[in-house]
Amino acid sequence: MYASDDVQISFIIPAYNAEKVLRRAVESIVKSGYGNKRKDIEVIIIENGSTDSTWRVCEQLTEEYRSVKCFRSNKGVSCARNKGIREAKGTWLVFVDADDYLVEDAVNILKQDIRSERSDLLLYGYESGKKVVNIRKIIGQKKFSENDIEACRVKMLENPTLYMQVWAKVFRRELIIKNKIFFDENIYLSEDSDYTLRYTKICSYLSICSNVIYHYSLESTSVMRTFQEHKVDQYIYAMLKSQKHIFLESIEIQEAYKKYVLMHLNIALVREVFCVQNRKKFKEKIYYMKQIAQTDIFLRAISAIRLKNCCSVRMLPVILLKWHCYFASGIIYQLRAWQNYVRERDTK
Repeated sequence: MYASDDVQISFIIPAYNAEKVLRRAVESIVKSGYGNKRKDIEVIIIENGSTDSTWRVCEQLTEEYRSVKCFRSNKGVSCARNKGIREAKGTWLVFVDADDYLVEDAVNILKQDIRSERSDLLLYGYESGKKVVNIRKIIGQKKFSENDIEACRVKMLENPTLYMQVWAKVFRRELIIKNKIFFDENIYLSEDSDYTLRYTKICSYLSICSNVIYHYSLESTSVMRTFQEHKVDQYIYAMLKSQKHIFLESIEIQEAYKKYVLMHLNIALVREVFCVQNRKKFKEKIYYMKQIAQTDIFLRAISAIRLKNCCSVRMLPVILLKWHCYFASGIIYQLRAWQNYVRERDTK
């Protein structure tokens, strides 16, 4: 269960129906870090219930690159990542989605920062389609210790789409194993955020790195960007599960969690209720939005929000919900859903 002296970083890639993109993800690692010649990194692919030729691609990659290992798990990204954690030999873990990839020289950047930063968690900037997100510029401070790490967690919770994903981060495996921080296999949406929330709670040092090391592919058909009936219920379930982990935390964390919940309300409404693929009439979408806003976990967060705390445009439709201006709020969500559709369509 514990790390090998030889392997420094384990890259964990869940692979579900990823036959067309998996090679790109793997080779962005092994070619960046000369992985076929070095023993200090490993790439762990976890195939989890694919119906295409993903496993055949896995076998080909293991034959070509000795640093690549393949395993199988039960279906679900959390099952796959947990299997990867248990099989990993590295001191450090990096999660990579099969439809994404690392940018040039990323592995060497990671190795250098691991040596110099000596933190429990390193956060990096990333490319989101054609947009570059430098989180250092957004969050400001470079390093957080036990005295001020809570302030960083507050910022992360208030901006989950920027900070709470598990990719573009480096985790210390010893902490994960010692504290049994595994992915919740019953959460199917926002499992990244739930995991990061629990892991940051046990960190003593956290570093915000200026380099961009990861490319997040907008052209992929990830679960979050695919319309599915009843997915809102999964968001609600995820919020209720994560809420249990902050029950005994500070007032600051609990207040930040309310914004975290509202950010996920925004995501659920944009990605599901008002998304272009949802063929329901606008009136029906408004009615469904009102029902969702009355759900206990969302209603309490909406009730607690104050106008002075809503300086960003993204919170405008939430304030309109608070004031029962449902039609105006729905217009904004529908517009955002259309903007997402156009942006992601143009990347294909």
